[in-house]
Amino acid sequence: MQSFTAKVINTKLHSDGIAVELDQTAFYPTSGGQPFDTGTLDGEPILDVWEEDGIVWHLMNNPPQQIKVKCEIDWPRRFDHMQQHSGQHILSAIFLEQCGWNTIGFHLGEELTTIDLDCDSLPNERLSEIESIANKFIWENHPVSIKFITDDQMANVSFRKKPKVQGTIRVIKIGDLDISACGGTHVDRTGEIGLLKITGCERYKGGTRISFLCGQRAFNDYQRLHDNTRIVSQSLSIHPEDLPDIVSKIKDESASNLHQYRKARKELAKFQAEQLWIQTPLIKGNKVVFH
Repeated sequence: MQSFTAKVINTKLHSDGIAVELDQTAFYPTSGGQPFDTGTLDGEPILDVWEEDGIVWHLMNNPPQQIKVKCEIDWPRRFDHMQQHSGQHILSAIFLEQCGWNTIGFHLGEELTTIDLDCDSLPNERLSEIESIANKFIWENHPVSIKFITDDQMANVSFRKKPKVQGTIRVIKIGDLDISACGGTHVDRTGEIGLLKITGCERYKGGTRISFLCGQRAFNDYQRLHDNTRIVSQSLSIHPEDLPDIVSKIKDESASNLHQYRKARKELAKFQAEQLWIQTPLIKGNKVVFH
């Protein structure tokens, strides 16, 4: 769904504009580590979406001019969030399945998505292995299903992480890999994620933070790195595959040249000092050097 029609049932003043309540909405409010959807309401930009006491509010600069309004979601932004969020479920499930590490934090940012794991360290070889398993699963194009279950049905569901909330909850199932309680937006099949690339690993609050990119973000990152590699390779007149060896060689030569430069500066300073002393005349039995 990229557009829908709704009715305005309430508006209120907000410190940053006008907050609008609709009788129905497909705009996702900021929640669970995922940012809000943007778009328009009768052509007016929606600046923020949040939930407060069970009501979803849509922030605008100006109030709607009519009761029945046309709402349009910024689909590229929504689809990007779908790719990142579904990719996160897959990555978290594989870390748990392969390593026994739980995801204790998730943040979907404008440039990067991160998960926090309850482990102390992570070898690069292990990261590459996890990344390969995740992409293989994505390319197998497993279905992603959504359903709602009640308290009495929870005991029969093998959740990756047991839900803390009670009552009817929304459940996301990705193939036979992951079942999680989640209110976020997701793709219909894993193939829509396209590609998952782990870009960073660092210690964070006693655990490990993993940074990664999915879909268009991963492609854009590859394209940028490819262009940079091509520019550097052409500048050095070498093949891209030879870059690591050449860079290592340049680094060693640079360190050697720096050492020789510092040694030469010391020798030059000593020579200059000696010359100044020799060239300075005695004045009343003393030499005073100004330089």
